[in-house]
Amino acid sequence: MLTSIGVFGPGDNVPLFKENDGPSGQALAADGSSSLKKQFNTPELRVKYYMLYFNIVCGRDFIAHASMLSSSIAPYVKICHFGMEEQTRIIKDTPDPEWQTTIYVPCMSPSFDELVTIEIWNGETGGILLHVESIDLLHLFNNEYAPRWINIYCRPTASDVLNIVKSYVVGSVGELTDYGGRILISASATQVQTPSIKGIRPCRSTVVPPIQQRRIWIDLYEIVALSDTPNIIQVVISHGPYLVKTGKLVFNQHGSYKINDKNGRLEPLEPVVSSNDDSDMWDIFVYVYDVSDWASNNSERIAWKRIPYERVKTLDGKPMWVLLSSCTDHKLDTFNMLISFDVAANINTAVRKERLEYSLTKYIFRTMLYEALHLPCTDFDNFLNCSVEIELGGYTVKSKIVRGTIHPSFYEAKEMQVLLPTNLVLAPCIIINVFSESNSIFGSKELLCTGQYSLTKVPEEWKEAPKWIKLKSTNNPLHTPRILLAFELILHEKYRADPGKYPFFDDIVPSTVPSLISLLLIGIRTFKPLNNPRVSIRCGTSTKLSNRPFESKPVTGCYGNWNYLSIHEIIANLPKRMQHHCYLEFSIMGDTISGSNTCFGITYVALNSFLPWLTSDERNTSWKVFKMQVLEDFLATGEHAEKPEFQDKKVMSDIAAMNTKVLDKIDFVSVQRAGEAALPVDSDEEDAFEIHIPEEDAVVAERDELPYEMECDFASEDLPYMKAPIVRCTSAGVPEIVGTLKFICTVHEGVNDDIKRDLNIKMKEHRNKLIELYKKSKELVVRVYALQAKGLFTASGSADISTYLWLRNVDDENHNPGYYHNSLRDKEGSRVGLKPTYNRCYNMGCALPENAILKLSVVSMGALADEIIGTTFVDCEDRFFIDNLQKLMENDATPIELRTLKSENSTISHGTLKCWIELMDIQTAKTRPAKSLETLEPGNYEIRIVIWGANLFSMNERSTVSLCVCGVYQAEHQEIRKSTDIHHHSKDGSAVFNWRLKYDVALPTEYSTIKLQLCSSGLLSSNELIGEAIIDLAQDFQIVRRKKNPHTIARSVVSVYHVSHGNQQRGSIDMQISIISASQTKEYPAGEGRSEPNMNPFLPPVLENRTYVDWDQVKQTLDSAGGAILSGLKITGLFIAFAAFFALFLLIMIIIK
Repeated sequence: MLTSIGVFGPGDNVPLFKENDGPSGQALAADGSSSLKKQFNTPELRVKYYMLYFNIVCGRDFIAHASMLSSSIAPYVKICHFGMEEQTRIIKDTPDPEWQTTIYVPCMSPSFDELVTIEIWNGETGGILLHVESIDLLHLFNNEYAPRWINIYCRPTASDVLNIVKSYVVGSVGELTDYGGRILISASATQVQTPSIKGIRPCRSTVVPPIQQRRIWIDLYEIVALSDTPNIIQVVISHGPYLVKTGKLVFNQHGSYKINDKNGRLEPLEPVVSSNDDSDMWDIFVYVYDVSDWASNNSERIAWKRIPYERVKTLDGKPMWVLLSSCTDHKLDTFNMLISFDVAANINTAVRKERLEYSLTKYIFRTMLYEALHLPCTDFDNFLNCSVEIELGGYTVKSKIVRGTIHPSFYEAKEMQVLLPTNLVLAPCIIINVFSESNSIFGSKELLCTGQYSLTKVPEEWKEAPKWIKLKSTNNPLHTPRILLAFELILHEKYRADPGKYPFFDDIVPSTVPSLISLLLIGIRTFKPLNNPRVSIRCGTSTKLSNRPFESKPVTGCYGNWNYLSIHEIIANLPKRMQHHCYLEFSIMGDTISGSNTCFGITYVALNSFLPWLTSDERNTSWKVFKMQVLEDFLATGEHAEKPEFQDKKVMSDIAAMNTKVLDKIDFVSVQRAGEAALPVDSDEEDAFEIHIPEEDAVVAERDELPYEMECDFASEDLPYMKAPIVRCTSAGVPEIVGTLKFICTVHEGVNDDIKRDLNIKMKEHRNKLIELYKKSKELVVRVYALQAKGLFTASGSADISTYLWLRNVDDENHNPGYYHNSLRDKEGSRVGLKPTYNRCYNMGCALPENAILKLSVVSMGALADEIIGTTFVDCEDRFFIDNLQKLMENDATPIELRTLKSENSTISHGTLKCWIELMDIQTAKTRPAKSLETLEPGNYEIRIVIWGANLFSMNERSTVSLCVCGVYQAEHQEIRKSTDIHHHSKDGSAVFNWRLKYDVALPTEYSTIKLQLCSSGLLSSNELIGEAIIDLAQDFQIVRRKKNPHTIARSVVSVYHVSHGNQQRGSIDMQISIISASQTKEYPAGEGRSEPNMNPFLPPVLENRTYVDWDQVKQTLDSAGGAILSGLKITGLFIAFAAFFALFLLIMIIIK
C-alpha cells in the first residue's frame, strides 16, 4: 500500500502525488513507450458495513468518589464511535455491578474514525470520567476481542470535607495514583449488507476468565530521603485490592530510614484474581505515609510510585531502586527506595528466597561541577539564579548560587564520606537537580531540571575530560539542558591505606590560554521600537576575570535599528579544551514601551568555534553543542534551524521531498528545499488545432518558488558580518527572538602589543569597509511583489473577512520623508477570503541601518478597529549585502518565497504570504520598471478532452461487452462528471468513441487532476468500474498561462488500473487533452461530444455499435433460424412420405389378403 501521511497547518503547501512516486504511475504512448508522465493512480473506495458488538459483563472493586455534596458509587460504561454514543444503565451503591449488557453500533470501512472508545464513568449527573480504553477497528474486524478485564486507575479520593474543599480550590492531583476497580468486557464485529441503528440488549452468557492465584514476596532494603521528610514513616504496597504495610520506620543520622532483616521482610501478597494471562493483572503501587503525629492516628500520604506488573514479574527477586514522587509536586522526587519483588505463579511448590545480605560500606565520593548549558528560563524579564544539588544515597552536595545567566559556571570540587552498599550494583544512581533560587526571602526554590548518572560508571580516578550530561526539563520537554560533571568513588579502606594515591584537587578551573578577543560591534536590529539603546558586553569564560562589562553607545540609527561600529579588545584566558564553554554575553538595555532603562534582550556568542588551537572538527562540534537554543529551534523555523541535507532536490509539489520532514517538529516554517527547476515539458507535442499557432521564440522561464523563507538559504560566508539572535524569555521559559545583533569577532592566541596592533588594523579595515557600504545604502528602494496569502488564521475564525497589506520599515506611519513611502496601508487593494490574491507591487524607501527591518502584515478590516492577522519580518540589510541576490535581481530571477505570518504571543503559524522582494538603489529603481502582475490574475479556461477509443484487456469469458468512458474533474466545491456515449456489444474489448468532454476551470487553481474511468455498461444495472487513470495537469496549467496560447497534450494511450487488481493493467484509453483560454474559444470553437461545431480537432462520426439492439446480429440470427426451419421441413416431408408409402403398402397387403 502506497500512502502519504502529513499534518498541515494554515497556509502550508499540501503535496501532490507525482507519477514517479509509484510503480504504476506511468502511461503508455501510442508506440508503447512511456511518454505521458502525468498519470497516477488513486483507488476507488469500496465501503463495507459492519455491526460492532460490545458485551459489558460486570465490574469489580469500584470505590466511592467524593464531591462537594456527596460520595457515591454509580458506575456506567459508554461506547463512542464516529459521533455515536450508547451507554449501559447506572448501577448504584455496589462496588461489584452486574450489567450483563450488549451494546451494538453500526460501522463502515474505511472510516475516518479508526478507533472505538470505551469510557467508564461514575455519577448520575455531572459524572467523573474514570477511564478511557480504545480498540482498533481494523484489529476488531479481523480478530475477536475475547473477554478480558480492564483495570481502572484513578486520582486519589478525598476522605474528608477539608480535603474535598482543598481539591476544588487548589486542584486535584493530575497523576493516576490509585487502583479504582475493573470491568469485564468482550467485543466482536460482523460484516452485514445493511447495518442497523445503534441499540442495547441483554448479553448472552460470557465465559469469565479463570481464577488464578499468585504470591508476591517483597523485601525492603533501604529508603533514602531526598528532601525534607518526616522522622517517622510507614510504607504501604498495594496490588489491586490487596495491600501490605511495614511497621513504623525511623529516620537515622545517615539520611535514611532504619531497616533491618525483620522490618524489611514484608508479609507476602496473595492475590486471587480472574485473569486470562498476566496482562490483566494489577499494577503495584508503593506509598509512603507520614506517621510522625503520634498523638492521633491520622496519617498523610506524602509520596508514591506506580510500578507496572510486567516489570515486577521480570525482576525475579532482584532489588531495584525506585524514585518516589511527592504527592504535592510530581516534579519533585522525595524518596529513593531499594526494594525487591519475587512473583510465584505456583504457590503450592514455590519457596521464598533468602533475603540478600545488605551491608553498608564507607566510600569517599567526589564531585567536580564545572558548567551548565541551556538552562530553562523562569520569567519574562530576568534570567535565573541557579544552584545545583547532587545527591547520592541520602548525602547531598550543594553548589553556590550563580546569578543572572542560563549558562552558569561553577568550578567547584567537593568530597564527602558516604555509606553505600558493599555491592555497588545495589547502590542508587547519582541524582542531579538544578534549582532556580528566588530573589525574595519569602520565595522558595523551583526545580528546573533533573537527571541521573549511574554509579557503576564512576571510576576511582576520573582520567578523561569531564562529561556533558543531558538533563530533563520539568517545564518543557523540548528543552535540552546539559551539565558538565565528573565523579570519583573510592573505597574508604583504600583511601585510608594510601591517601597519596588518590589526591583531591579543589581547584578545578581548566587550563587556559592567554588570548585576545577582537570584537567589532556593528549594531542591533530589533523587531520593536527601542530608544536610547546601550549594549553591555561581558566575557563569560571559564576564567576568574573581572566581570566588569564593556558598554557601547550607538552612533547612528533609529526605530530599533542602531549602528555602533565600535571596536573592543578583550583580554581573556580561554580554555584549552573544547569541552568548556566560553562566550561573550551581550545585554541590550534601553527605553521601551514598558519603561526606561529596561532589559530588552540578551544574547550569547560562543567563542569555542573561534579558538585557533582547536581543530576544524572540534570547532564544528563546539558550534553545534554550544549554539544558543531559541524558540525557533523548537519549532524548526528560520535560519537557526538545522538544514536537512537533500542529495536529490525535488519540486515543492513532490510528495517524496515533502515526506522528508522531521516528524517531531512543527511545520512553523518548512525546512525542505525548493526544486532546481520546473519539470521538463515534452517537446513532441502535436498541434491539435486546425489553425497553426506559432510558438514564442523564447519563452520566459518561470520564476522559481521556495516553499520557505529565503533566509533559510543564506550562508554565513555570504554576509560581511556575523549574526546572533537577541532573545527574551516567553512565559514557558523559552528564549524567543526579538532582534539580531551583528558583529565581527576573532580570537588570537597570545597577547602582546604587535598582536593588538595587527588585530586593531584589521578591525578598522572591516569598519571602514562597512562605513562605505552604509554610505552607499542611504537611498535604496525595496520592491515587494505581494502575490497571495493562504491559510489566514483569525481570532474570530470567520472566513468572510476583508484583508489588506500593511508594509512598513519604520513604526511611525507619518514618517515619509522622501519620494517613497516608509509605511503604507494598502486598503484600496483589499481582498475577501482566507486565500486572498493581491498581485500588488509596492515600492518602499529604505536607508540602512535605519530601515533594515521590513515588516509585512496582513490586516483584517473591522468595523471598529483593524486586526493584524500576522506579520513577517524581512532583514533588508542582509539581502542588500549578498551579491548573489543582486545578481538574481539583475537577471530577473529572484525566486518567489513563502513567508510565515507570525502573531505576537503566539507560536503557531497564522498563515503564509507568497511574495518576492528586490532591493536596489534609487537610480536602478527609476530605470527598472516594476513587473506587471496582470498575468497572475485569475482567468477562465476550458479543458477539452477527446476520447478516441478504449480497450478492455480481459473479457472474462464474456462474448460481448458494452463500454463507456467517464471523465471526472474535482473542482473546489463540486465534482463535475461527464461521460461519452456507449459502445455496445464489443466482441474483442475494443471501443471507438470520437467524443469530446469539456470542462470550465478558473486558473490558477489547486485542483489540477482529471480522472478518466473505463466502465462497462448494462441495460438495467449501473456502470461497473473496470479501471481508472488520473491525469495531473498542474504543469500544463502553468504552461498555458505563460504562453497565452492554446496548449495541447499529444494524443496518448493511458492505462487504467483497479484497486482490487493491484498493478495489473485492466485496459487503456486513447485520449488527447487541450487547454484554451475562454477568450479564445470563439477563435477555436469546439462542440461537446460530436456536436457542432465539430472542429479543433474534427471527430469522425461513429455509426457502429451505437444502439443496445444489434440489428445485424438479429438479421443473422433470423437467417440462421429460417434456414434451419426449411431444412427441418424437408426432412419432415421425406419422413411423412415414407410413412404414407409404408401405410399404403400395408393397406394393399390387407386388401389382397
